[in-house]
Amino acid sequence: MVDRLPQLRKFDEADRTRDKGDVYLQIDPLETLTLSGSFFIQADNYFNSEFGLREAKAFGWSTDVSWAPMERLTLYAGYAHDEYKSHQESCAGSGLCDVVTRVEVYSVRPRDLLDSVHAGLKLDIIPKRLDLSAGYRFSFGRSKYALAGVPGGTASGEPAPVEDMTNLFHVVNVVARYFLTPNWTLKLGYQYERYDEKDFTTDGIPQALAGLPVSAISQADARSIILAGTHPPYEAHIVAFSLAYKF
Repeated sequence: MVDRLPQLRKFDEADRTRDKGDVYLQIDPLETLTLSGSFFIQADNYFNSEFGLREAKAFGWSTDVSWAPMERLTLYAGYAHDEYKSHQESCAGSGLCDVVTRVEVYSVRPRDLLDSVHAGLKLDIIPKRLDLSAGYRFSFGRSKYALAGVPGGTASGEPAPVEDMTNLFHVVNVVARYFLTPNWTLKLGYQYERYDEKDFTTDGIPQALAGLPVSAISQADARSIILAGTHPPYEAHIVAFSLAYKF
């Protein structure tokens, strides 16, 4: 690929300028109440790259609240939104690539959005002896693509939207800590995860060749083992414990 497309550089090795700014604010209107928020924005420009990642922009904000209605109980909740946009140029690699005439050149403009919500509590059941924490987190991600041209096609115009990709992620966790002594701590935790995804680039991909009828594939391919390129939905139950000593 380097011989066919010498202008291509890996995004982490290409020349780049980055402008970034962020703001964080915290306020305590009451002794038991804390409000906080943050915002960031950044822009990357790959000024010496004709192909690959040309530019990337991102911004996001978050807000959190923590409230202690009782001395031994703290409640918290928060929300965050992140958005990423980029511009990528590619080529079919037949030797006709030309960024001026745009023959054999196609571009993609991904837009990724992620929204996350979390909430939970911390409770001292027995002060300095036993405490409990529980939380829930939900993330909703969307990826939108705009595509101009196709590999091997002619010069292309403005990108046109294509199908979206979405994913949902749920996490519930509960952790209990028991202080055997001021130095020894026993911790027991449980976590539940559930992930669901819809991806137009992989949905509908047939099963591995080894599972298809021999009549549908060649004899050589029938002996092949192919790892799927999908991220299937899953559910997981995780239990962990630890015994720690503090010097």
